[in-house]
Amino acid sequence: MIIKKNVIFKDINLKLNSQSILIVNGKNGSGKTSFLKLIAGFIKPTAGNITCVDHNIKDYLEDYIHDFSYLATDDIFNYEFLTKYYLNLWAQIYEAKESLESVIHYFNLKNILNLQIKQISSGWKKRLLLAKIMLENKMILLLDEPFNFLDQMGSDLLINMINSKLLSGGIVILTSNQKIDQFKTAQHINIDMYK
Repeated sequence: MIIKKNVIFKDINLKLNSQSILIVNGKNGSGKTSFLKLIAGFIKPTAGNITCVDHNIKDYLEDYIHDFSYLATDDIFNYEFLTKYYLNLWAQIYEAKESLESVIHYFNLKNILNLQIKQISSGWKKRLLLAKIMLENKMILLLDEPFNFLDQMGSDLLINMINSKLLSGGIVILTSNQKIDQFKTAQHINIDMYK
């Protein structure tokens, strides 16, 4: 049996320093999510290396996974949870109870706290996932299609959150199939150019 391997992308060479943002564009199905999963160490490259602070992440993955937050395109909710239970759970896990009220206020979640997650819209679910990212308070943000489902206010909140992370020395990598030009210092790559 011969298994054919498809090359999703090749010859990408990037370096990101603190306060850097990389925007990865491409059509649907072009490999943006795979690229982000490679950066996160969730899948392994067939060639080349991915390093963080001069360390190959495959050699110290257990330490590296504590350095970043990952926002997936598909949510990972238990839809029966009340929104406030979900937030309290993550605040407890990340020892961020003192930040919880400000995160709820920031994303304007107060009116949905007593609703089950299955009762809220996709836009509110995205805000809930972003609130979790804010509670994690990691220095590297890996965000897969973070603007999907957000209205203008939600998009503005996300932009401010990203800018705050950059100002504090963080690194942000995000994917999008739309043009994003709100970040003046952003590096851009189009994954379709690396086939």
